[in-house]
Amino acid sequence: MKIPEGTKTLSLRTVDANNESGDDHADWCDAKFIVRADASALEEKIQEAKSLKDSMKQQTEKDRLEAAIREAEQTAGSGKTNAELFQACIRLGAVMDGCEVHGRPVEGLRLYGDEYAAFRKNVHEYRYILSDEGLPEVVPVLGEGAVLTEIQQLQGIPGTVRITAENEYFKDTYEISFEAAVQMQAYASDLTPVYASVGWGSLGKDTNIDGGKLTILEKNDAQDRQIYREYDKGLAAHADSELRYEVPEHAVYFMADLGIDHVSLGTNAGRNIASAVYQIYADDVKIYDSMEAYGEPIGELTELIHVKVRIPDGTKILTLRTSDAGDGNGDDHTDWCGARFETPLDTSLLAELLTEAEEQAEKTQNAELLAALEQARGRYEEGRLSIADLYTVMLDLQQALDRTAPVEPDVPEEPETPPNQQITEKPPVTQQEKPAAPGRVKWKKVSSKKKGTASLKWKRAAKARGYQIQLTYKKGKWKKAKKYLVKSPKAVSKTLKKLKKGKTAYVRIRAYRVVKGKKYYGPFGAVKRVRIRK
Repeated sequence: MKIPEGTKTLSLRTVDANNESGDDHADWCDAKFIVRADASALEEKIQEAKSLKDSMKQQTEKDRLEAAIREAEQTAGSGKTNAELFQACIRLGAVMDGCEVHGRPVEGLRLYGDEYAAFRKNVHEYRYILSDEGLPEVVPVLGEGAVLTEIQQLQGIPGTVRITAENEYFKDTYEISFEAAVQMQAYASDLTPVYASVGWGSLGKDTNIDGGKLTILEKNDAQDRQIYREYDKGLAAHADSELRYEVPEHAVYFMADLGIDHVSLGTNAGRNIASAVYQIYADDVKIYDSMEAYGEPIGELTELIHVKVRIPDGTKILTLRTSDAGDGNGDDHTDWCGARFETPLDTSLLAELLTEAEEQAEKTQNAELLAALEQARGRYEEGRLSIADLYTVMLDLQQALDRTAPVEPDVPEEPETPPNQQITEKPPVTQQEKPAAPGRVKWKKVSSKKKGTASLKWKRAAKARGYQIQLTYKKGKWKKAKKYLVKSPKAVSKTLKKLKKGKTAYVRIRAYRVVKGKKYYGPFGAVKRVRIRK
């Protein structure tokens, strides 16, 4: 096994498996530390350098980089020490930095409105598995002076998005291949961990540490009474604990409800001395940390925390860790309730798109859209869709919606009139004077993952200069709705804060453009409902 970088102490432990240590003469045969010269980092840097060279347009710079690559290849294949390999990697990196000093045409990619974390400037091909998200749209983040020369969005599932941009020094093409996931579910308690260590007692599979029902706090009610929830499936691993699982085939997400087991209270209800931190690692990369997410340790009176994390493509081992919060592990009976690997089938995505299509078809009575709607509704009502089928139906319907979308008239912003001031009628604006209106804004996702907030994501509207978001807690009552202005035309997401916890909110959005200092608003998109997390 590889020792993590920065490790100071390596502990070797053996425990009896049945609470009896008789004859447990545990040996560590041929135990040793091995230091090997590892050229993998240099080889990876060489591949990045070759990718960089292929993107370069200036021949002199390409020749300089080619010479540095040849030198690095000679070092990688000549049995050098780790120190020599490291120095070669540094030298090659310095030449690459010099080549990139003028900036690349593409600084990043945005997927579903968020930064695509896997993006690397010298990696040009990616693979993405679609599971329970909407139809993807990839937006490049261009560098200064860059020109977008090609953008090909998704035309089918499976399919590829292709983006090409260039500046004076580089021409870069990036491709993301999209595939549909395969629906699956596997509970961690039904799998055998490749490694398991707990801080006290033994690992509980579908039981708490005492062999009883997994039970964690669901919520504190208005009278400050504790309401608990029991689980049939899950893991009980007293902190400090570490569980490692091979990621099952087709798994896209890991899900669990986190909390301190009720058994911690015992006969001392309310003493609340447990405090723990939960972490999840994909191979060696941390993808979840409860302390980072909530700012405080999880205790006995912490309401359960639902975790759903996407497992990065290619992950081999998923590690679940719990640790005390620096105050010892007394009562830290940490549970992973309902812990499972899952790739869900979420037909609500198609249901929302059907609603949008029905509204548009009712207005336009377009024959093409009505036919596409009929076909999509039939597949939806059959109820036998795979995830691949779901995305194919959604893509076909969305393309029909886009082709048949009516041209919406612009809606100029009405200035507020002070009280008691007479309103004078303005002469009508002629058709020639009307600027083109922004397009209708389409939602991607509206959710509430953190207390008192709502996370909004949408698709960019054509000709938009910015966006106006409205929120109300009374369905259909928009006169006194709270308004939020998003002034960036590139914005595709916003988090609304300080909302009423536990309340159901309704949100809508429209785009605007500015012509001669005046704002012209487009039509509102669909109204979305979201329950604000308590």
